[in-house]
Amino acid sequence: MKRIKETLLVSLALAGVMLVFTQCGGKGNADVVIAEGVSSELLPVAYVDVDSLINHLDFYLQLVDGYEKELSKQNESLNAAGRKLQNEAIAFQQKVQNSAFASRDRAEQEQTRIQRMQADLEKRAEQVQQDLAAKQRNIQQQLSDSLLLGIKEFNTPQKYQMIITKTATLYADERYNITAEVTEFLNKRFKSN
Repeated sequence: MKRIKETLLVSLALAGVMLVFTQCGGKGNADVVIAEGVSSELLPVAYVDVDSLINHLDFYLQLVDGYEKELSKQNESLNAAGRKLQNEAIAFQQKVQNSAFASRDRAEQEQTRIQRMQADLEKRAEQVQQDLAAKQRNIQQQLSDSLLLGIKEFNTPQKYQMIITKTATLYADERYNITAEVTEFLNKRFKSN
């Protein structure tokens, strides 16, 4: 889960950087005073705290919940198959110790069957891992696309020349923080779909 979140945060930061370079039409509403002090008006720039946004975004929470359920289901299925394989191996060992096989050939056949079960389980586990990794990438792409479209829609009509992420910012005045507004907008947008 932590790895998913970190991967998604990185992609969101990149998406935010892309938004920085996207120039919207219209004029800014700020008076910029150079070398005489700072204007009391806000610049047409805002930022979003990605960590906070992600933790409160219904769309993301639904995607992650679905992923976690799938992960849990797959893990339980693999664990059950692993327990079955372990029980079969224990039963085989007991039969070998008790000389319960009619012939050495029959014992080797049983051992080969158990080794095949193990190989099949390992192959299945690898496939599950690949499938889950693909689902993570899909979640990441869905979230990134949704955020980019949602933030563009949020900024219509144009309120800001730039909306950036706070991820790499050393300092940003809280007056420029629009995280709560963006989160509320995106959650309403998600519920209406």
